[in-house]
Amino acid sequence: MSYYSKSWLYDEYKRLFLDITGAEPNKEEKEFLKNYFDPFNETGAKPIYYMAIFRLKRGYYKFFVYFLIAKKFKKDFKKAENLETLVALHKIFAKKMLNDSIKAYCKISD
Repeated sequence: MSYYSKSWLYDEYKRLFLDITGAEPNKEEKEFLKNYFDPFNETGAKPIYYMAIFRLKRGYYKFFVYFLIAKKFKKDFKKAENLETLVALHKIFAKKMLNDSIKAYCKISD
């Protein structure tokens, strides 16, 4: 059985960042993304992901869940210093997180 590395989620969002901007994230952005999207971190993106799945299970509309994810990402990205690029990309990250949570919701409901 293969296991994900600790940085698999970071690698996905880093690849998304690279595809959208065409440039590698700078050192501060890399460090922030690595800490924020750490699957073992209880304060970063993990609670947002589980919140999205929970809201989908409760019958919330997708656009409302997307709005909540985007709002939380924007707030967290603005809180960090010198991350204007991430603030600009918060909607794209929110769409990816929404799609990932929909996939998980569909697996749960089967």
